[in-house]
Amino acid sequence: MQNGIYIGMSEEQYRSAPCVSVSLLKNLIISPANFWYNSWMNKERKESDGESDAKIIGKAIHSSLLEPWNFSKTFYPPFIAKDGWLDTVQDMKEWLADHDLPTSGNKPDLIERIRKSGYKAKIVEIEKQRHYEQAGSAKILSEKTWDSVTRINNRLSGDEFIAPLFSDGFSEVSIFWDHPETGQQVRSRLDFLSTEILDIK
Repeated sequence: MQNGIYIGMSEEQYRSAPCVSVSLLKNLIISPANFWYNSWMNKERKESDGESDAKIIGKAIHSSLLEPWNFSKTFYPPFIAKDGWLDTVQDMKEWLADHDLPTSGNKPDLIERIRKSGYKAKIVEIEKQRHYEQAGSAKILSEKTWDSVTRINNRLSGDEFIAPLFSDGFSEVSIFWDHPETGQQVRSRLDFLSTEILDIK
């Protein structure tokens, strides 16, 4: 990666650069072996299969505050079934009986019969599938995580002192330079750069 200041660089591109970072230096404090294992030098290193709730919340808050135009492409609200929607076999049989329709068969049979009945009915299984299709590649957050992100976002964006700090600047700014003593390329990523440098934790 060529040295410089980059605006708009994706997190994936930033993290794939073979450079020393604060995260790697924290691994070095543990041991040199830990540093090597988590660095670009370990060609067999695999990314973690999952992320902790705290890390997901952190990324979502960063996106909602610093890149709101990109938030809906990256994260999606949880699926929440509404009252009155048909979920269990018993729900569906009762609904069919109320509409003078046959109640025999397994759950797929009942769903298909309700769909073909001509009546308007919301079925949880179908609505959930539609919700996931609408999310596309965005990560669907849990209800707890979504509530936390929304609450924190509203609190910070509504604060008369904090909110102005996120205007007239650039979010997620990536910087690459050579260490003056070792010559090793290092990197840093600023949450927000304007007349102030902000780091959200």
